[in-house]
Amino acid sequence: MAEVILHPNHPGYCKECIFLGENDECLSKDYIEHSYNVVCVWGYCKFKKIKSGIMPHESNIEISRQ
Repeated sequence: MAEVILHPNHPGYCKECIFLGENDECLSKDYIEHSYNVVCVWGYCKFKKIKSGIMPHESNIEISRQ
């Protein structure tokens, strides 16, 4: 199954990243320097580093349990 890559403007895009600060700001100097490219040109963050122990976009998946 293919991985879904969300756009950086999607709510929760950064929740799985190690660079997420306490106030939901990005602490990556590379992202800050290249934020225009991330959002407007590339459409994804190549500086994103996923925290160990969670699957990519796990925080964005809602599973209906009935």
